[in-house]
Amino acid sequence: MYSEPLIRFSKSVRLFLIVIMVLVSSIGMLPSRSLAVTYAPDHVVFLDTDPDEGEIGGTISWESRDTEGVASYVITASTTYHADQAVIAEVPLKDSKFYSYSIPENTKLPENAVKLNVKTKFANGELADEWMVCALIDNTSSATPQAANLPTAKRVVFTDYDYLSNDLFPMIRVEGAEDETNITHYVLYYLDDKGEKLQQIGQVAKEESWLMKLPRNVQMPEKAKAIGVYSKGPSGESTGRVTTGIWNIPNHLPRNVMFTDTDPDQHEIGGTLTWERATDESNITSYQIYFGSIDGKKFFIDEVAAGKSAYSYQIPENTMVPDEATRIEIYAANAFGECSDFGTQTIIQSDAPSAETIIVRNNPAGMDD
Repeated sequence: MYSEPLIRFSKSVRLFLIVIMVLVSSIGMLPSRSLAVTYAPDHVVFLDTDPDEGEIGGTISWESRDTEGVASYVITASTTYHADQAVIAEVPLKDSKFYSYSIPENTKLPENAVKLNVKTKFANGELADEWMVCALIDNTSSATPQAANLPTAKRVVFTDYDYLSNDLFPMIRVEGAEDETNITHYVLYYLDDKGEKLQQIGQVAKEESWLMKLPRNVQMPEKAKAIGVYSKGPSGESTGRVTTGIWNIPNHLPRNVMFTDTDPDQHEIGGTLTWERATDESNITSYQIYFGSIDGKKFFIDEVAAGKSAYSYQIPENTMVPDEATRIEIYAANAFGECSDFGTQTIIQSDAPSAETIIVRNNPAGMDD
């Protein structure tokens, strides 16, 4: 049973997206003008290419939204609570929604600065009450870290923010360690398929690690397969880490998932499940098969090794379907045993809402509501 894919989010993901929209898109208070108008820039992203701690350099980019009465955009650095904001630059309004500014190498950061802000400035000199921020990821690769006995973060999740196109727009979310007393930052690295460090991305203050973005189609090391997150404190950098795969959606999705139930009994299935390989299998070592429910629960069925052009899996007759399950879901998995952030599914029960293949959002264990 198959039709064109659509996007469906679980309850936890819908809540996560709402949190993002509320806390990230409108960090300030209510706008000073009409509530229907949004002056805060969108998609603020910065990648630090200066390797020294406490200094930054590189391109910060953003997109404008409503521009009536706008004269310029002001780039500042600030603490967690937007205090001690230091002005880095002011960029005049132009006839394009796409902006970028090159911050010179060796630009000193104010003490305790943990985020960059892009604020809208009106022709009368006032700043809009709403603005957009991005976590300040400081490249510190010029220093060799000392090994330290620090707890690791609980987990890290990688999401392709632009999951509807072939562009890769990385969004990274870190859930901090249970005890962060001796932790000041989390340091991000690109890893190869064996977990070896390839290149540092940078360090982010622990308070800002809950949501980070990298530039669209960011240049990664050729062999990069994952991102590793290490804890950092005054004593050094942790030897342990948490890891997330790098997933480009929809290129890493299994395609054309189909299943026909040949078992005549209610609440039991049997038959052949088929699918085509993902467009890009370079980061995929296997496909994991699950029963899935509408509210995002998953029930593991089996795992099939990758490396073929097309796949089939025989589900035995008289296989019981979990009470809440209405579909079969297939997720790509990598060498670290992690599933991709999204999967593909096919409806399996006649009393399900519709018979269609649907792209579904994976709920990492422990991140459900």
